[in-house]
Amino acid sequence: GLDIKDASMFFSMLMGIDDNVDIDVDFFVDACLRMKGQASSIDLHCLAYETRIIRQALRRVENESHAVLGLVKGVLIDGEGSSD
Repeated sequence: GLDIKDASMFFSMLMGIDDNVDIDVDFFVDACLRMKGQASSIDLHCLAYETRIIRQALRRVENESHAVLGLVKGVLIDGEGSSD
């Protein structure tokens, strides 16, 4: 079965991820039921894949942010040189 300390730690982890005080009971119970036993190989592969997808998305956001920042910087610099 699931040790109560594991459920408590999981609940605390969820609270740390989202400042929202409300946690869906169905989600919490389902997640607790899936936590019993060791992680399978497929669990670890899914986690690695999801991590890779998140890393790629973050890289895209970083690149787009740099591009937008460059545009804003260019507009500001061009704006300083013009006198209206």
